Amino acid sequence: MLNRAKKEEKMAGTERQQEAITSHDTSVVVSAGAGTGKTYVLVNKYMDLLESFGWQNPDSINGISVLNILALTFTDKAAAEMKERIRSELEKREGAFWERSRLEFLIAPVQTFHSFCASVLREFPFEAGLEPSFNVLDQEESSRIFSLSFQELIHTPAEKEIKDSLIRNLSVVGEYSLEKITRYLYSHREDAEEFFFQLESNPDVVISRWQEEIQKFREQEVDNLRNNKKFSDMVISLLGFAAMDIPADDKAMIYLQDVKPYLESLLETDNPDKFLDASSSFLQESLKGGSKKNWSEDLLKELRETNKTLNELLKKNIEYIRKTEFIPENPFSILTLRFLADLNRTFSRFCTIIEKKKSDAGGIDFYDLIRYTKKLFRTNQETVASYYKDRYRYILIDEFQDTDPAQFEIVNTIIGEPSPEVNSLFIVGDPKQSIYLFRDADVTRFRDAQNLITGACNGKNIPLDVCFRSSPEVVSFVNTLFSRLFHTAEKPWEFTYDFIQVSNERKNHEGSVTLILIQKDAEVPECEVISQHIETLIKEQTTVYEEGIRDKDGNRTFVERAAIYGDIAILLERRTHLGHFIHSLAIRNIPYYVHKGTGFYNRQEILDLISLISVLYRPYDDIHMVGLLRSPYFGLSDLEILQISRYAGSSFLEKILNSSKEYPKFAQVYTHLTGWMQCAGRLRLVPLIRSVLIKSGVMAVYGGLVEGDQVISNIEKLLDIIRTKEEIGKYQLPDLVIDLYDALDREEEEGEAMIDDPDLDAVTVMTIHAAKGLEFPIVFIPEMAARPNLDQGPVLLGSSRSLMGVVLPDPENNLESTKTPIYRLLKKELDYKLLAEKKRLLYVALTRAADHLIMSGEIGEELPDGTHNTRLDWIIPTLGISDYDIGEGHILIQDADGRDISVRIITPDEDIRSIDPGVPPFIIPPELMECHGTFEKKVIKTQETSKIPYQVTQLAEHLSLPLIEIDHEYEGEGALFGSAVHEVLRGRDPDLVVKEFGILDEKQQEKLQTVLEEFLNQISIAEMSDVFREYAFTVSIAGIPLTGRIDLLFRRPDGTWRIIDYKSDALAVLQLSQKESYQFQLESYRRAAEILGMNPALSVLYSVSDKKLIELDPWPDEKYYSFLTTCVEQINVHKPG
Repeated sequence: MLNRAKKEEKMAGTERQQEAITSHDTSVVVSAGAGTGKTYVLVNKYMDLLESFGWQNPDSINGISVLNILALTFTDKAAAEMKERIRSELEKREGAFWERSRLEFLIAPVQTFHSFCASVLREFPFEAGLEPSFNVLDQEESSRIFSLSFQELIHTPAEKEIKDSLIRNLSVVGEYSLEKITRYLYSHREDAEEFFFQLESNPDVVISRWQEEIQKFREQEVDNLRNNKKFSDMVISLLGFAAMDIPADDKAMIYLQDVKPYLESLLETDNPDKFLDASSSFLQESLKGGSKKNWSEDLLKELRETNKTLNELLKKNIEYIRKTEFIPENPFSILTLRFLADLNRTFSRFCTIIEKKKSDAGGIDFYDLIRYTKKLFRTNQETVASYYKDRYRYILIDEFQDTDPAQFEIVNTIIGEPSPEVNSLFIVGDPKQSIYLFRDADVTRFRDAQNLITGACNGKNIPLDVCFRSSPEVVSFVNTLFSRLFHTAEKPWEFTYDFIQVSNERKNHEGSVTLILIQKDAEVPECEVISQHIETLIKEQTTVYEEGIRDKDGNRTFVERAAIYGDIAILLERRTHLGHFIHSLAIRNIPYYVHKGTGFYNRQEILDLISLISVLYRPYDDIHMVGLLRSPYFGLSDLEILQISRYAGSSFLEKILNSSKEYPKFAQVYTHLTGWMQCAGRLRLVPLIRSVLIKSGVMAVYGGLVEGDQVISNIEKLLDIIRTKEEIGKYQLPDLVIDLYDALDREEEEGEAMIDDPDLDAVTVMTIHAAKGLEFPIVFIPEMAARPNLDQGPVLLGSSRSLMGVVLPDPENNLESTKTPIYRLLKKELDYKLLAEKKRLLYVALTRAADHLIMSGEIGEELPDGTHNTRLDWIIPTLGISDYDIGEGHILIQDADGRDISVRIITPDEDIRSIDPGVPPFIIPPELMECHGTFEKKVIKTQETSKIPYQVTQLAEHLSLPLIEIDHEYEGEGALFGSAVHEVLRGRDPDLVVKEFGILDEKQQEKLQTVLEEFLNQISIAEMSDVFREYAFTVSIAGIPLTGRIDLLFRRPDGTWRIIDYKSDALAVLQLSQKESYQFQLESYRRAAEILGMNPALSVLYSVSDKKLIELDPWPDEKYYSFLTTCVEQINVHKPG
């Protein structure tokens, strides 16, 4: 990933930056929009505090040091970056004070909130009620303890009252939903415990509070509807139609006169009940007729469309409002109260179990860090809180918009009673970039902090107004769009937009903003349109601006250059269609890297490995068994699996056994499965999995895929993760299965494996959340027509601790899952918050672009009008983009300075070049042979370069020749030994290889220690130059794309090249050299090397057992092409249809 480097050189800064940096006599809140230099402000604020008040300053009365400044942020990465930049500044200063500062900075409190809380608890463990030796559980261990605790809750005996409550809870929602409810409540346990306490101690008060909140909700929703301009315009329009001079006997006019009183009431009444009654009455009437003699065609069409839209709007909202009511004697209400009372006891029991398990593990989780610290400060105000107030003379907080209520309370406790004398607080943030609601980040705390600092503390609010990141086109587009989207701040979670300016250094740079609109159901999908656009940008050498060295005045300079793949990022809001995007990149041979984020464990090759591991652990796990059979490990078709399912057997494994008597293919499957299962109890995990990978031949299949390198790298990464766990301590198959299931359940954040290194020239694919804080010269934002996902789990808690809503089966509605009224009102408020956050997420996405911004999405016949809350719904109407603008291919928008900015609009042609990865011939299954009709599968002709290359080692398998990969020829330990030999000859440490592969045989261990030396004795290292090991290639021979990996390739002094392939077969040298499969393999390698410029080349086999090199004669063209075409034909015949 080539991300523009952040420069460390000190610069003058803007006027507002300098004001923020040098204002030390009062507390300050800095509103820092994207790219406005907030990190620069924080670092220089830190340094200016030391220069102004450090003990080296003669004007400083009570000198401070780095130990007196507390700098907090929210991620390890941000804390590390801040620390490194401060350290860099400290290195530039000279003198005793700065020398001491550099030493003390090693332990200076520049850290995350969670790290700070951990340090507090370690200083005051007894006061906090903790063991001094506590450890902080990571997310994986916390999740494991949660799962074990929930299973203990379900399956272990308890007191009768608790047991009865648990049974009733399970009978209502089932185990799956109860676990989700428990997980949510445990992550909000303070609020949950307070609610249950109130419900248990005084249920009538809780019910009364519910009814008050419901009434307020109904009133608020009616007000929202009445104040909706679209709603009032439609009502006024219909009243206007009713006032027209149309004959009274016209059916449309009769309808209008009938509904006129209801329409007037909708506009005039302030009573929500009357509004709901008028709405219901209006919805009961229906518009019919309308004579064309009395109405023009356009007027009648407008009347019907307006009436239809108003009906839809009222139906959607009125039904929701009416259903939000709580009647205590209602059966559903009775069920709700009983369920919550039972849940109180169930949850209390769960908390007891999990707290004991955490205590036994000597640990606390991340939530506990905040919870215990908050409690410690609250209950020890005079001692602990004042201690930290005296220690930390200044508190600097970055990314304050990500603060949750508990963290805000901790900060407030440290600073003490707010007053004008409080000058210690300096916070930086941007409410427009608050995008972590799912982690309980509360953007309203930023406004609370603003009010606290500018009010009680009589401090300053300083908005930064210069963007150093983006081109004029991007800045103007962002200014125009978000000044309209963020135009009001009526809700606590809403903020208005502050315009930003382009930095002087970037004013003359030429960037661009492009909107790609793809027609719905177009033949070419959006992902392919984007991949082609990337190709075009690279081909046309699009200009980007790379920051260079600073000039003599400290100003930034830029160098123009052509864009490369590493300049480009594709930012996804969700990873649902991630596979489509990376596939479309892969088939165009566009290098890409998938950044860390949820998705690794959902990669297909990882899911297939999970199926394999699950089957090895539980042979009768039919779901994973079928998944494994369909995977590349066996490649059975759905029809073949259907055949197996028809045989007798209590499990799929037994069905495979019974079917194997008639089908040799299924017999082979059974042999492999049972062989692997036998090894599962004997081998360590990594050697076990690698053995299956080898004997199944699946790596050859993966190697032949377009994205084979990424697939194989991901598998190796999972093996590395498993190996790390094995090295820590006892780690066996059951532990691995639990960890993998947990990772899938919580969509664990884990990035795909890097193929080379972080600086490889590749398109970065990542989520918008992961991109926060980064910038790229060229940014793509796809899928902007996707509707927001507002789904929530089965339980919600309100900010008021007397509110808890759940989803339960309604006994009066066929036990349909129904939201309780409190859930409905909480969900509605959460929807508003989520939609506001989605707009902020759009802001974060667009502001990642430094030079060029490309957005894309699908449109239908009608342009988005704002009704579906998609990102195109916000952009197209807000900017006034019309069909005319789309036809013209651009729209002009005017920035705050009156400058016209052109937004390019592209509608891809229908004949856009689509690449198909290659479709195998359609094979008619035996079951359908006797059926009448024509079976045909359309094969799309593709360009030669788009074909998936054939793996050289795979080709011989379809010539009825012995398998080439030597590891396939060994069984059990022999297969492992063959692979181990290859690893040592690659140059790996024999001891590590022995450990990894679990080689127990002493003779084999001794062989591995000497095998490399024996090989090197056969060649002259001095005569080797340009040496390549594990040399991967992809070439086209006779129009057929081939791929493979050469064990060793080097140049001799005479200019010729040698290709060496290691063979550890227990065969005599003569037999080895006569195997046509090996001859074909080496001949393919030789021809590939010569095509790649390594000419002339000679193929050599190395016999590990005989320690001899065997030179092979080149094949004539006629013989080689005959073998090659035969292999390809056989593969195409046997590929699954």
